[in-house]
Amino acid sequence: SNENPGLIPRILDMIFANEEAIEGRCFFVSILQIYNENVFDLLVDKFEKAKPLRIVGSEKSAYVDGLRHLMITSKQQGMM
Repeated sequence: SNENPGLIPRILDMIFANEEAIEGRCFFVSILQIYNENVFDLLVDKFEKAKPLRIVGSEKSAYVDGLRHLMITSKQQGMM
């Protein structure tokens, strides 16, 4: 709601607050959900069935195999 925005809108507000600092830049976002020890991509097409993804890592780094990312240049794009 507008009175109580969630985490994603607040983060996007912080990123895009200083228009001069970000002018000409683009950002890549990924949104995931961890539920019952499974990782799901929340950017998956709504008509596509979400499948659990695999976390790949070592002692120094980790990533989610198959996690999509979306390029955005504005808060509005990040909220779609």
